[in-house]
Amino acid sequence: MEKNIQHEKCSIIVITRETPLMILKRCINCIRSQTYKNIEIILLNANEPESSYKQAILDNNPFFSGVIRIDQPETHEFAKGKVRAIERSTGEYIAILNAQDTMPETRIAAIIHTFKENKDACLIYTDMAVQQENILEQTPCSTASHQFRYLSQAVFHRDSIHLAGSFDKDLTAHCDEEFLLRIQSLHLEFPLSSPETIISVCPDAYENYSSLESAIGYRQIGIKHAAYFKKNKRMKKELYHKIADSYQKSHVFLRYLQFRFKAYLTGGLHRRKGNA
Repeated sequence: MEKNIQHEKCSIIVITRETPLMILKRCINCIRSQTYKNIEIILLNANEPESSYKQAILDNNPFFSGVIRIDQPETHEFAKGKVRAIERSTGEYIAILNAQDTMPETRIAAIIHTFKENKDACLIYTDMAVQQENILEQTPCSTASHQFRYLSQAVFHRDSIHLAGSFDKDLTAHCDEEFLLRIQSLHLEFPLSSPETIISVCPDAYENYSSLESAIGYRQIGIKHAAYFKKNKRMKKELYHKIADSYQKSHVFLRYLQFRFKAYLTGGLHRRKGNA
């Protein structure tokens, strides 16, 4: 199987910010150990110029031989850096990982094989194992999930960028979620569930913004995709709940009540599961 597909390159972008060198090396090594060998590694260094984390990377230059490096000091979701890295990448397929993520050595080969079998798919996402702490070894604390929540679960074909656009650098928060919403609205995604493709993620590496920024980001998404949410009442209700939850966490209770009421009007009397 692999001999027939190895000629197509996969670009894997690794985002690092304030990540211990040992953990970053673990991520790079899990990419280098992939059975699929035609891989381009791009390191998106989001550390500040004077950061000791950036200096550690410079001090270990031999280890990063062959890795394309992009310096883009940035916080939160690294939208500007992701756009730069995608523009720099040359692969037909693109994956974006955080430096805390790890994956089995067969993952990329299995995903690209699935692309070949499903010609209409522009994005394939896999199951994940969620680590409860930022640690070096996976432990029994990790929990498996089939839910599509993190960008690192996905590998997307370059065509998806042409069809749906890249990451929105102007959003206050949730640029990953908004990108995936565009993919979903075009029906370009395809699920792949198998033990050989499960990726291990650390939630601490995601959603690094305040609850108030979260609320603003969701409201921006609602405005940007008003036509989509108008046609999809279930998604609109869920968006209102997300906005309300974010305002509640940031103690802006008037806005919390406003959007909880909007959700009520949109979806009737029933509540979301797990919501008080």
